[in-house]
Amino acid sequence: MSIAKRFVALLGGELQLQSTVGMGSRFSFQLHLPVSEVAVKSAAPLQIGRLVGNTHPHILIVDDVAHNREILAQMLTRIGFNTEMVNSGEQAIAAVKVRTPDLVFLDIRMPDMDGISCARLLRQDHPQLPLLAFTASLFDPALDKDIRQWFNGLALKPINIVDICAQIAKILPVEYGP
Repeated sequence: MSIAKRFVALLGGELQLQSTVGMGSRFSFQLHLPVSEVAVKSAAPLQIGRLVGNTHPHILIVDDVAHNREILAQMLTRIGFNTEMVNSGEQAIAAVKVRTPDLVFLDIRMPDMDGISCARLLRQDHPQLPLLAFTASLFDPALDKDIRQWFNGLALKPINIVDICAQIAKILPVEYGP
């Protein structure tokens, strides 16, 4: 209940509760959201099988949780990407000095150096390096501001490979085929 109340409040609304003993409870909220100025395009669903052509972009995956790195790397490798994995911001900076990747997936919450700090340092020497924030953390206004400032996009956990590939296609000139 408290999470829902905070979430609705972050969106500018208020959670309402109506409860009747023996009948149950009803929760509702109302949000005043702006009308989008961007037309919604109806697109065919993205078909993910393999990369089309001879391009195999090099993707650096930075996450302190081995399982997260390995799952994403397996999925991307199966599609045709070349992947490299590191487990900290410090290792990411060192890896980029050795070989600049085409794209970096950068976990936001890591010990020692968080993803925002790492992104700032990477941008100093590589201002055009595409960075995707790789996180399960949402609804933090300060974090949202930093992600918008330092990253080219957002890839959410748990991993949805169609969404991940759509994010990659917004940044890199890749095409997917069956």
